[in-house]
Amino acid sequence: MATFSGVLHADGYAGFRDLYEPHKLGSPPGIQEAACWAHARRKFFDLTVSSKASIAEEALRRIGELYHIEKAIRGEPPDVRKAARQHGSTPKVEALR
Repeated sequence: MATFSGVLHADGYAGFRDLYEPHKLGSPPGIQEAACWAHARRKFFDLTVSSKASIAEEALRRIGELYHIEKAIRGEPPDVRKAARQHGSTPKVEALR
């Protein structure tokens, strides 16, 4: 990893966290995290199973909208996917935040 720079798509394993911080583990400054929604979604899903949590249900609905965008752009070239995410997903993620 000492020479890698770019985007690293990994699951939510906490051991990867330091890779995204250049001052730790001797990581180069150019590693950008590409996280997935599955791990965050699972936590909200668990809340809806254990109790009637309307805010968790709303989060699941909004994450579902992001999944719909991904389905629509699956198989498209990277530049098309990036543009669609910036146009469609970014505002939805900001609203979810």
